[in-house]
Formats: sequence, C-alpha cells, structure tokens
Amino acid sequence: MGATAYACAAKKPTIVVIEDEAAPPSGSDSGSTFDGGFDFDAAIPDDAASDAAADAGKSTSDAATDGAVVADGGFGHPLPDGGTAGVVYNGLLGENIFFDGVVWVGDKVLFSDVGGNDGRYTVNPDGTGILNQPPFEQAVGNAVAGFVVPPAPATIYSTFAATGVIRKTGMAVPFATGFGGQPFNQPNDLVVHSNGTLYVTDPSGYARDGLPSRVYRITSGGVVSVAKEYPASEKVNGVALSPDEKTLYVSITDGNKVVKFGVKPDNTLDVEQPFVTLPAGSDPDALAVDDGGNVYITGTRAVAPGFVLIYNAAGAKIGQITVPKIPIVSVGFGGADRKVLFIAAGNGNAGGVPSLYSIRLNVPGAP
Repeated sequence: MGATAYACAAKKPTIVVIEDEAAPPSGSDSGSTFDGGFDFDAAIPDDAASDAAADAGKSTSDAATDGAVVADGGFGHPLPDGGTAGVVYNGLLGENIFFDGVVWVGDKVLFSDVGGNDGRYTVNPDGTGILNQPPFEQAVGNAVAGFVVPPAPATIYSTFAATGVIRKTGMAVPFATGFGGQPFNQPNDLVVHSNGTLYVTDPSGYARDGLPSRVYRITSGGVVSVAKEYPASEKVNGVALSPDEKTLYVSITDGNKVVKFGVKPDNTLDVEQPFVTLPAGSDPDALAVDDGGNVYITGTRAVAPGFVLIYNAAGAKIGQITVPKIPIVSVGFGGADRKVLFIAAGNGNAGGVPSLYSIRLNVPGAP
C-alpha cells in the first residue's frame, strides 16, 4: 500500500500531557508539560543539522523539523490539538499490581495483572464492567488476530512469563512451549501477522538467566524458529508490524533503541536496520503502530513522568504523550474506529496504583 506524504510545519514535536486524577508531581504546575529529568527535545537536531540531513536525502532518528516529510498514509498528524485524555481505570483490589498486555478485543480492553495476582481482565472503555477472564495466569503479553467485531469470537494469543508458554484461545494445551527441545526463557510481547504468523520476543535474564535474547517466528501451525538472536545483555521487548506488514519493529530495552527488519514473503526477517536511538535511561518497552505507519514507543524509565514517543516511518520524532505514572509497559489501539490509544502505566510493586489511560487520536491503529 503506497504511503502519502505531508509536510510537518511544526519545528518541535507535538506534545500532549495526560493528567492523572491525583495532583501532578511536586514542583509541577497543573497542565504543564512534565519532563521527568529527561530533555527529549534536546535530541532534536538544530537547523543546520536538520538541513544537512534533508540535503543528504535521509532522516536522523530525531529529526522533526520545518519541511520534514512525514509518511502518514494520508491521515495527517496523529495527535489532536487540545484533545482529551485521562484515566480509564485505576488499580485493582490487592497488592503487587502491575498492568500489562493491553489489547482491544471486540468492544472491551483486555489487560493483565502480572504483579503476582495472576489476573487477566476486561474492562469497558469508560472503566466500568471490570471482569476477571480465564486463564488466571500472569499473561505478560496479549495479542488478537485481526480486528474483531462482536459477536465474532476473537483469537487471542498470550505469553505467560512464569510458565514460559504461549497460549491460544480455544486450545486446551499451550500453542508453543519452546524451541530446539528447550523451553522458552520468558516470552514477553507478541504480534500476529494477517497470515497467522506470530513474532514473539523472549528476553534473557529473567526465568532462566544466561540464555540469549531472541525474537521467535511461529507459524500458524505452531512451528517455532529463531528469527533473530541477541546476546543476553540485549533484552528484546516490544514488537510491532507496519501497516503493510513489510517491516517488523523491535525494542531493545537495555540498548535504549528500536530496530527494524524487512519482512520477506516467507515471513523470515531481513537484516537488522537502526530505527531510533533514545536517551540513556529511556528503557523502551512496548510498541504500537498506527495505520499511517507512525511508531509509538513506550518507556520504563525510573523517573516520572512516563512517555509515549511517536516517530514516523522515516524515524523522525513527530510527537509525545506524557503520562504522570511510570513505568509504561503496554500500549494498544482500540475503540470502535480504532482511534483510541490505551496505555498501561504505574506499578503497584513500587507502592503506587497502576492506571489504564486512554487518549483519542486522529489516526487509527491495529489492536
């Protein structure tokens, strides 16, 4: 599918601040843009550097400048001017709460509590109707095959860190359990290709220390192969596909970067290419991609607030959503028109109350 281009007139990326129901952090004025000790705008090149990049016919990872070409699929800029954003759901009863695995299923948001309560929940977009959904395990990642409209049943794939397996709805036994006679380490995030192929990240250093970090490719029939392998020091995390499914994006948390791969016709991956490099301490986690090809990158950094950075397909930063809580570990599109971005943030393990946020965007995205 060909992409339309438009000129981004704004020199700096558009920034939207989500405000919690609680007071903003100490030292911040209500309604202000929190920076959390990280100056993300500092990474945007000055005019000379930007002009040089434009003259060379290529984009730097943070170039968002006057006249920069933004591949957007004809949708325009994803962030609204003065758009509303806020809390969908705050916390659950109990301790050690940690939201993850956000995905839109039918007409509800599905998310998991991986903090020790072994819960997987659905909630209405307005925060009502919270329900616990089986299986009652720690599902780190959830992915739905295609955009499902009720009453059609959804095929949901989930990664379970504690047991190291991948499950599929409708199957009594795990869909996949390992590779080469060895169990998975701790399967994390996953994305489903339209032909049923799964790409799953399996970072090192958790359940079975010392194993390499891997991105697995799993066919619709459950055949597992290694799509990409990294040393144990490079923890693969988020994974997402471009709208045309010809590019796979992977976040490498410890490396503070997101890389990309061309997806070949047989669903194997081409050579790795750099996409964006983030400031030290950003710790990129979950990824999402809208229909315009823009990539949404979440972070798990140690200093509040959290962020969702938005880069176009060329690697230019075009926007930022600032969220008062950290870490942000999951993000996904939903709503009837797929234009609502749901964001899981906060960590009950750290004594806070996790929240599920939402913001309405101008561009739809895959759930």
